[in-house]
Amino acid sequence: MSPQQQQALKAYGAVGAHSQVANADPLKLVQLLYGSVIERLAAIKGHIERGEVAKKCEHVDKVSQILGELAGSLDMEKGGDVAKNLKGLYEYLLVRLVHAHAHNDLAAFEEIASHMRKLKTGWDTIATMPRTAVGQ
Repeated sequence: MSPQQQQALKAYGAVGAHSQVANADPLKLVQLLYGSVIERLAAIKGHIERGEVAKKCEHVDKVSQILGELAGSLDMEKGGDVAKNLKGLYEYLLVRLVHAHAHNDLAAFEEIASHMRKLKTGWDTIATMPRTAVGQ
């Protein structure tokens, strides 16, 4: 398992989904991580609306961990501009997450979710392509 896969496994394992990740390829790992972030952002909205501060904080912490691990697992040498752009986006999303958390800003949480849905859609498309088309 590559260092990037290990980092992704660590991030996903930290959110309680180790069993799905054990045999997943790198594309699947990213899909799982993106899906987890999207689900947690939806849960955060509900926790804010119900005044469940502790649960909101737990989900914000997990989203932060996942975004940090996604950014940290990028191979900047091999990934070129794509990795550079993803790193910048993940860092931006982390800044927005801090703002959204501090201000219970539902619009900012939705902005983050929107970016993550777009990323997941792209990643889902990549995962359906023949392996030779995606460099494996």
